[in-house]
Amino acid sequence: MNGFPSLVPAYQFYDAQTNEAVRDVVPEPIIWLLTHVTHLGDGAVLVVLGVTLYWFGAGDRRQRAFVLAIATASLAVAAGIKGIFAIPRPETAFTPLEYPGYSFPSAHALGAAAIYGTLAVVLNIWTKRTRILIAGIVIITVMLSRVVIGVHYVEDVIVGALLGTGLVLIGMYFNRNPYSVFTFALVISAVAFVIGSREFTTLAFGASIGGMVGWQYVRDQEFSSSGAAIAVSGILAIPLMLGFRGVELLLFSHWPTEIFMYAVLTAFVLAVPVWAKQVEDWTAVNRLQDSVFSRRQPNIPEMDD
Repeated sequence: MNGFPSLVPAYQFYDAQTNEAVRDVVPEPIIWLLTHVTHLGDGAVLVVLGVTLYWFGAGDRRQRAFVLAIATASLAVAAGIKGIFAIPRPETAFTPLEYPGYSFPSAHALGAAAIYGTLAVVLNIWTKRTRILIAGIVIITVMLSRVVIGVHYVEDVIVGALLGTGLVLIGMYFNRNPYSVFTFALVISAVAFVIGSREFTTLAFGASIGGMVGWQYVRDQEFSSSGAAIAVSGILAIPLMLGFRGVELLLFSHWPTEIFMYAVLTAFVLAVPVWAKQVEDWTAVNRLQDSVFSRRQPNIPEMDD
């Protein structure tokens, strides 16, 4: 009994002192590196990665759409839990001032575990063990970076990584079916919204609906093999996003408008490779294909069938 208290760590996970203790043992050059590597878990980076693989990747389209569905589900889970618990971020001397959002769980750790874990499963490159090892290194590095820069407690990143890994397992349970995973994301975001979370739940809800509709539309249609045609069609998303943003501002960000906006945008992303068939014969597209894409897709690893 007398020895039991000595087994209790000096710093608890849910304590800003733990962040300080971890940072103290990390060399300054590594801290500088981690402040940049942390962006591997940024939502924008993960979305761009998923969209790029979906548009330009080779192999089974179902696997490519599955990555986007997992990204949507990770957003739904992170946003829902953050908005429900609403736990403030750590307060340390190195925590960035006025860093937005809540602390629990870490969306960066959750998203990194979900997306890089999914890529380790579906990509057809190297061996599966190598892919899992690389994904694990990236995930752990992102987790460490969030603690070291003072924006998450240790508990936040551990729970986030576990939730992200759980999403990969759920996706495997659904047999990598994009529609099922989008549906799962819809249920999670809807429940979170009803409970009271307003932390990007409308974005997740709309993206889930758009994913379900978009995948049903494209799954049996022919995709364009022209990288230039896909790129040109994808550029149309820019004025679409700007237009929706203008409407959102005019309507003072009402949640039905946000849901509709993100639903249309997600469905558009899924439909781009199909609609690109309509512009393959354009002279400008052919020139772009010859000069930039060299009559082949970018060198992106294939997905498993």
